[in-house]
Amino acid sequence: MSFDPFPERIDAYQLFVGNSSINSEIPLSRFKRLKDYLSHDKGLVQVELNFNRDENQYRRVSGRISTKVQVLCQRCLQETSLELSPDVNVLVVSDDAEAQAMLLECESVQADDKGLDLLALVEDELILSLPIVAYHAENCRSDVNNGDDRKSNSDIFPGKAKVFDVLRNLKK
Repeated sequence: MSFDPFPERIDAYQLFVGNSSINSEIPLSRFKRLKDYLSHDKGLVQVELNFNRDENQYRRVSGRISTKVQVLCQRCLQETSLELSPDVNVLVVSDDAEAQAMLLECESVQADDKGLDLLALVEDELILSLPIVAYHAENCRSDVNNGDDRKSNSDIFPGKAKVFDVLRNLKK
């Protein structure tokens, strides 16, 4: 698969005239805001974006973004990997009035006289696809501790009965 160089800013209106597409790879290190959510920024983001007009003649950017990122598990505070693959479906508008007039069924981004900030669009989609709380898919506590360094009640309070043993006796 061949990849095009990724433009940070584009003249969105020219791309819509030719029904263009961008198929590119971007290093994770280029995403300044996304890096705050990651444990490191090594890796690549694959971007496939299509620029065309829909049946209402709206300028639509559609496609897919995919990457694998490393984040901290909120259970064990060790690294875990996440696969992010958000679908992109946004309309490009020139101002807020145009966005309100369209009765939008999806998100919109505003292109100004300098063009469309495509890097920010991709970064926004990746940030929105992150889970609220990241954790290992398996039971990470046993993966990290292996039961060896876990302390029981009897270790913490020597000479005292375990809490569940007391409850079990009460039940009888």
